[in-house]
Amino acid sequence: MVKGTFAKVSKVVLFVVNILFWLLGVALLGVGIYSEVQRNDNEKIAIINSSSSYAPIALIVGGALVFIVGFSGCCGAMKEHRGLLVFYSVLVFIIFAIEMAGGIYGFVRHD
Repeated sequence: MVKGTFAKVSKVVLFVVNILFWLLGVALLGVGIYSEVQRNDNEKIAIINSSSSYAPIALIVGGALVFIVGFSGCCGAMKEHRGLLVFYSVLVFIIFAIEMAGGIYGFVRHD
């Protein structure tokens, strides 16, 4: 399917970037799970400052999302699977739209 040099290079770049995202997702997932398990020991992890902190859950959800996005982009790029690439594109667009909405909300609501 890949015909030219530019297409081959873009395939490799997409693969490498998504491998990095996948590893970042694994790291976030690991930190979130560790934080949730160690919730009672507040001195070990600085982001947990109370027993009702939602930071570990946010890290777990964010890590899982980044893991799924990175995995679908990586596999879609290497196998040139149209379905995975469409899924990857839709997820990236949704994440971008959420970030834009959050930025606009923060700009409008700043005091």
